[in-house]
Amino acid sequence: MIKEPLPSDESMLSDAKLRELLNVEDSFRVSAALAKRGKGRQDSHFIAAAIPEDDVRFLLNIFASGSPAPTSVEVAGLSFVSAFLNARGNECMNEAVCLIEVGESVSHFVFLNKGEMVLVGKFSFGGSMLRSKVVEDLGVDNELAGTILQDRSINISSTISDVMTPFLKQLSISKDFIERHQGCRISKVYVSGGLSLLPHWSEVLRPMVHAEVVHWNPFENIQYDPEVLPEALAKQATRFSAAVGAAIGGLEAS
Repeated sequence: MIKEPLPSDESMLSDAKLRELLNVEDSFRVSAALAKRGKGRQDSHFIAAAIPEDDVRFLLNIFASGSPAPTSVEVAGLSFVSAFLNARGNECMNEAVCLIEVGESVSHFVFLNKGEMVLVGKFSFGGSMLRSKVVEDLGVDNELAGTILQDRSINISSTISDVMTPFLKQLSISKDFIERHQGCRISKVYVSGGLSLLPHWSEVLRPMVHAEVVHWNPFENIQYDPEVLPEALAKQATRFSAAVGAAIGGLEAS
């Protein structure tokens, strides 16, 4: 999320300006979306992203011939927002909420106020860190650590809390900032990603955010043949949030 004045006769910042604000070189491809236009002398808010051109060329080369051909290149870590808005957007258009997507090594959180994105955060925290901590604390191998994390009967709340503390502190600071400056209250925290499947996740998160923790399914409001998604995967549907969001973004761009 970046802030910058935008003349009334313009709808977007130039690529050069975006690179300057994102502190990247010409070797990066940049793009942005206008989240909120400033009034008068107020800054406008943009959701901006940058990706090395070499990475883009590599991705496009995978589909050099035949189908499917990509229609857009997205930052996967944020594409879960598109999936959320498609699944649950209508129910929070008059509320302030937080979205948290936790993957294997990186987590993202996004604050929405009445449907508008007001703050985006990224943190180097994920499932791999939790497994490593369990391995260290309990003296087990990585595979057994993954099994322990899934077992509600084993109390590892303190281990999870230790690893999550830096992430939760940043989340709490961001939440307080939004509530003060936006004059709102974060009523719900919507969680997705592989880590949200852990039985202890909500128990550790809820006391820190002081809000209802809600699990959601990225396949809500999407018509599909149930046989396409086996039962085992259907129970882990939250893992597909970013993929579903990227697909929605591609369809909107085409």
